[in-house]
Amino acid sequence: MITVSLQGGIAMIEKWKKWVLKMNLKRAALIFVVSSVVLILVLLAAMHGVFEREMFCWESVIVFLTICGIIGTILAIWYWILCLICVYRKSSHLGTNNTLWILATVFFHIVAVAALYAYAAIMGTCENCGKIKYGEEKYCDRCGAALKKICPHCELILDTDADYCSNCGTSLKENKEETKEEHKEESVDS
Repeated sequence: MITVSLQGGIAMIEKWKKWVLKMNLKRAALIFVVSSVVLILVLLAAMHGVFEREMFCWESVIVFLTICGIIGTILAIWYWILCLICVYRKSSHLGTNNTLWILATVFFHIVAVAALYAYAAIMGTCENCGKIKYGEEKYCDRCGAALKKICPHCELILDTDADYCSNCGTSLKENKEETKEEHKEESVDS
């Protein structure tokens, strides 16, 4: 009985993970911003109307503020969930520890989101699949793309965005075959 419910729970979590990865985050964030602005405008308009009346009724103000508090709480929870979804999606895409980043987001919200993006920018990512590069890997372990270039002349390992070898000055652009032949001729001549 317990194993059946545990398997059902795991299946449900996997289903939610797939839904989160497919969710349109930009649309959800836009709805959040629009809802927040509308709530603030309605609150201001209602408060202006209440204070303009000659007969002031505290009961209506308390009810109105309670409703606005409930809506504000729902929007705050929505914001928190959007931060968690954003971090889960980005950390999954980068191939990092999802649990660590989600826990950081629970406590630090948007600061954790910014830290994740900064971490990816500092570490560098695979140009093909977006996974974070760790250490001196030559090839991406997710897609197999080359993360480093090797100079055809001196065999120095360089970054993929290098156009020339920093050791011997060999061009690493599209003319790889020509540069290999030129360096072979130079080494035969010397």
